[in-house]
Amino acid sequence: MTSGGRVPRLEAAFKATTYLVNTEDGDFALRIGQLDHRFDAFVAARGGGPWGIVTAANPAARRCAEADNMRALQALQDRVGELGMVFRHTSHHADDGAWPDEKGVLLFNADVNETCCLARDFGQCACVVGSIGHAPELVWIDAS
Repeated sequence: MTSGGRVPRLEAAFKATTYLVNTEDGDFALRIGQLDHRFDAFVAARGGGPWGIVTAANPAARRCAEADNMRALQALQDRVGELGMVFRHTSHHADDGAWPDEKGVLLFNADVNETCCLARDFGQCACVVGSIGHAPELVWIDAS
């Protein structure tokens, strides 16, 4: 699951993005490869399991109309709810502002396979995963 769709241009864009997690304890600005001890403490207080970030916006890294992205986000949230997964809302902001912000979800106690399966189901090229003591990492989705 980890290398099928790697594209250098997309990898650079995903790494130059802030993944903002909205919580009752405030917002966390996560970055690929950068450990956030405050976020680790937040996750630990909620069970401490692995986590993942998924969006349903702009499948296959192709810009879609905002209304389409909002419908896709609702479908993602519905699916996560059906699976009984606990989540928080996220917003993904490109550093250069050249790509519109994308909404998504942070999944608690979701292993890499669960996160990648959801990302694949919603046509994504990659997702973000992490666990306590480890920096967030980008995982590429194998489209097969």
